[in-house]
Amino acid sequence: MRDFLQHLVEAGTSICTRNQASKWVKFVFRVTLRRHDLVAQVFSLNEPVKVPLLLSRNEFKRILLMAPSLKARVMLSLVYGRRMHAGEVDRRRVPALQTDYSRGF
Repeated sequence: MRDFLQHLVEAGTSICTRNQASKWVKFVFRVTLRRHDLVAQVFSLNEPVKVPLLLSRNEFKRILLMAPSLKARVMLSLVYGRRMHAGEVDRRRVPALQTDYSRGF
């Protein structure tokens, strides 16, 4: 079993695939072979955390110069200043303005 898991590492398979194989090996040891002492020796891997790429000030200034409008420049400045990522910006929603028509204009 150890050789099989080592083969997966050498073949360059993904961490997800290796974790699935580890679970299969644990199942074989626990259920089929009833070797609970060996189950503890098989472990799963965690996906490495990827550090996001941040732009330098000069790169950001070049991007600002390419912005088509003032609104785009303001939004880009806010995003850069808050160190937000594209996924965070995409999830942001501007709340609808609530108008009270009973007070008049």
